[in-house]
Amino acid sequence: MSLDSPKPSVVVLGGGMAGLSCAHELASMADVVVLERESWLGGRMHSERLAPDGPWGNFGAQMITADRVNVVRLARAVGCSLTTVKWAHVLDRARLTFQGMHVGTGDQEVLRQTIERLEDEQSRRRDPALSELDDRSFADWLGDLPATVRDFWEEWSQGLANARTEEISLYAAMCLWGDQRVSPWRDAKLARHDLGDCVVDGGTGELGRLLGESLRDRCVTTFEVLECRPGAAGYVINGTQGGVERDFEATNVVCALPAPEALEVLPWLPEWKRAALASVSYGRFLVTPIWVGPAGQCSEFVTAEAHRDGVTYALPAFPLRTSADPDEHGACYQSWVNDGDAQEIWEDSDESIRSGVRAAFLRRFPEYAERIVGIGVKRWRFGLPKFAPGRVKTAPLLVAPVDALHFCGDYLGIANLEQASLSGRDAARAVLGVSPVESIIGYAGASPL
Repeated sequence: MSLDSPKPSVVVLGGGMAGLSCAHELASMADVVVLERESWLGGRMHSERLAPDGPWGNFGAQMITADRVNVVRLARAVGCSLTTVKWAHVLDRARLTFQGMHVGTGDQEVLRQTIERLEDEQSRRRDPALSELDDRSFADWLGDLPATVRDFWEEWSQGLANARTEEISLYAAMCLWGDQRVSPWRDAKLARHDLGDCVVDGGTGELGRLLGESLRDRCVTTFEVLECRPGAAGYVINGTQGGVERDFEATNVVCALPAPEALEVLPWLPEWKRAALASVSYGRFLVTPIWVGPAGQCSEFVTAEAHRDGVTYALPAFPLRTSADPDEHGACYQSWVNDGDAQEIWEDSDESIRSGVRAAFLRRFPEYAERIVGIGVKRWRFGLPKFAPGRVKTAPLLVAPVDALHFCGDYLGIANLEQASLSGRDAARAVLGVSPVESIIGYAGASPL
């Protein structure tokens, strides 16, 4: 496509990281519109404050680690402020779990041997689509283990993959183990930005907001897409906004919706594409940020319902909080549970969940008993796509376009902001014919910027 050719018209379905990244890449070379169901932009990059000048709390994405190079590039492009933090050690779920298990020497040795096995797999670069890597579940590869070691890997898998060990492949475990997180291979040279582990000032939702602002009037929020179908000159997107039905037309469409929602709004897709999208399953997660006031402030926060005993409402460590001094300014502590625990409390009332979270939080921080000012509750039905056995072989079908309909999202790679942003960038390039469509899965690390 030459710069003096007519601009293509593009509608992006979904205003999460993948959709916004795609629109950002297209903005100067295409007439692009982003359609988003929620009232905010950013998808799981969602933040709120209880008071205008109070601490922010994240309801989804928390931290931008040192390997999120494309995310930082986007943040800098739209003037999003990032602050380096010193919390990297608490994010190492493996170490947290290992220290908290209090296992005997014998079980620790078994765990070390299992880790050595996994790192040996990472040291031998080979085709990711091999059945020994792609078709084999991590649970099967682990084999019979002592209960405490098995529990370690289940906790680790829930924490990083939002899935049980039987629900992810060995290849997925290789992608997530250690400090790689974007490549399965220990010999990969990983790009890293210069900020180290960092957070978005004002909450991760600020990145979504600023990406949306950079697109000016090209983002339409509170618009629920009902159907996208082929039309005379491309595609017709039908939906509702505030109870009013509205249509958009475009010569190109980029679908940045979760796979199950894509199937709902694109019922006419060929069977090979529908089967590929149907193979993607999601783990739920539930986020409950906890706001506390400064020292000396007495809160009357109470919960109207009791919680259930013996149920996990929050991870016990509460390792992340806003960076200002809690005694002087108050703080928001991040709290969440992954798929297994989230499903157990999914149907509980918000008040019952708040009660359970409050009890768990005060077991860790009893000094805050009279300083809790609020607890949020956000359920993410499509929390993170599970990197299931067979995903590598399915990846070419997942990323492949159908005529002028393209796809992006975190189900095309390791489920994180970086891979979502790269999938959006690659979808934009495919629309413009700049580079061939290429699966994020199947090569080491993030593709060059």
